Amino acid sequence: MGRARSCRSFSAFGALGVAGLLAAQPSCLSSCDRSKDQGTGGASGVGGDTSAAIADAGLGGANGDNGNPDVIAAGVRWFGRVDTVTDPDHPRFAWSQSGFVAGVTGGTFSVDLNNDGPFVFKAVVDGEPQPPFSVPAGEGTYVVADGLDDGTHTVALYRQTEGWYGNSQLLALTVDGGTLLAPPAAAPRLIEVVGASVSCGYGNLGTAPCGFTFPTESAFDAYESVAARAVGAELSVVAISGRGVYRNSDGTLTDTMPQIYDRIFAASPTPAWDFRVTPQVLVINLGKNDLAVGDPGQPFVDAYVTFASALRDRYPSAFIVCTTGPNLGDAAHAIQLAYVNAALDARHADGDDRIDVLDWPEDTADEQGCDGHPNAAKHQTMGDALADLLRARLGW
Repeated sequence: MGRARSCRSFSAFGALGVAGLLAAQPSCLSSCDRSKDQGTGGASGVGGDTSAAIADAGLGGANGDNGNPDVIAAGVRWFGRVDTVTDPDHPRFAWSQSGFVAGVTGGTFSVDLNNDGPFVFKAVVDGEPQPPFSVPAGEGTYVVADGLDDGTHTVALYRQTEGWYGNSQLLALTVDGGTLLAPPAAAPRLIEVVGASVSCGYGNLGTAPCGFTFPTESAFDAYESVAARAVGAELSVVAISGRGVYRNSDGTLTDTMPQIYDRIFAASPTPAWDFRVTPQVLVINLGKNDLAVGDPGQPFVDAYVTFASALRDRYPSAFIVCTTGPNLGDAAHAIQLAYVNAALDARHADGDDRIDVLDWPEDTADEQGCDGHPNAAKHQTMGDALADLLRARLGW
């Protein structure tokens, strides 16, 4: 953390503005106060008036191919929900599979992060997934890509640990022996997933029998990521273990997924998410936790209808997929499927013909990871089924 680096300081800028920022090697984006901490003697300014960019809170730049604004902040494009308002220089993020992508030329790409807890991250370099790596709580510098040649490269970093355990913050980027370029534009499609532990990838890297640990949780290997890659879509995951539609796995009625859906950070109502992007597909993967302490009855159906209706009001043209299974046990699975179908009947009766059910079969013994959750192989088959449905219904 204490090594000297040549840095430039930026508040926020659009994709087109980044292209011309070819800083001295190594190039770095950080705050002025962090530049002084790193022994550089302070950061140089970028020139020009950045107040408009600050007012935009990092939202400047071209629209993605899906018609959504590319969320550009601190020199990278962001995936999922991210707080670019509180401190545009140092965005914060927490939800599973949230993160960013950068364009770089050559050298070594590293990031300075500040994490509330010991979390796990996943890097993808030029489309090739790298082994996940664990980081301790607090500030640290982590090499994401090394030995890059002089050509143009894309480097993405995703958070794998679900958001209830605290937040992550990007403090600085460094490209030793290369330069930071404009990040690549968004994919033409966007999927948003609202779910619980299965959507977080809970235990999918473990081999049963095993209990939960952070290294066994991988949103990158979860069904929604499998499906998104298969159909060329980007992804936003809003999921927390143990949460339900009507009630949570412990029977509580507070902080259910509908109640925390509008948040940037799962554990805090502020700052609220501004819904700056519009998914073409919404996936609801909820219900197991509602059944954890018994049959929830009609209140579950009512809550499901209310939530699905609220999502439809927010996204009038989105295709909504309501999933059931895969780790409830046969009896609870039958109840979940019946209740979700009842909720969809209500939506269909209200004229909503862009909502459907995807029923995943229950896990077999060899498809289980930790604590009875599906393993990565099961997630693969689930993701394939979701991708097939999107191809059939949307032509993807």
